[in-house]
Amino acid sequence: MSSLSDAIKEAYVIASARRIIVKTLSISSEEIESLNIVHGVQDFTANLDGISTVFLAVPFELVPPSQNDEGASMLSVSVDILAPTVFDFFKNIVKINSPVKIIYREWTSETGTWISGMPLELSLKSVSLTERVASVMAGFMDIVNRAFPYKIYTPNTFFTLRY
Repeated sequence: MSSLSDAIKEAYVIASARRIIVKTLSISSEEIESLNIVHGVQDFTANLDGISTVFLAVPFELVPPSQNDEGASMLSVSVDILAPTVFDFFKNIVKINSPVKIIYREWTSETGTWISGMPLELSLKSVSLTERVASVMAGFMDIVNRAFPYKIYTPNTFFTLRY
């Protein structure tokens, strides 16, 4: 399989009529408890690293990152924040300073396992909140546009440069 979109297409093509593709998001940081949500109207329980995890049913729209030669591409997510726990989570995400990780998975309802090519793990880049929706942008590390060297050498951080 050459790409994530190929894996998703294959899962839809070979799916039986009773098999449903379940879309989930996990948003976590070291500073706050993670939020696990599923796109749908019913909570979803899945096995993550040997731990039974409940994903809350919360509507969200997701546009996956594109695959191109231009470097960094972004994942765009709009999450309904009318539920108080979801609203409080995103209100706290805006305030923290530690990195925030977003993991997108598509599961099969028959087996409870995620589709090959998954999960898609990204870093949070920005969040904006309105009364009803949290708009989230996440991306991979941008190695194409990253500065080199990674550290800036100044006399304040490297004392031998003073002499």
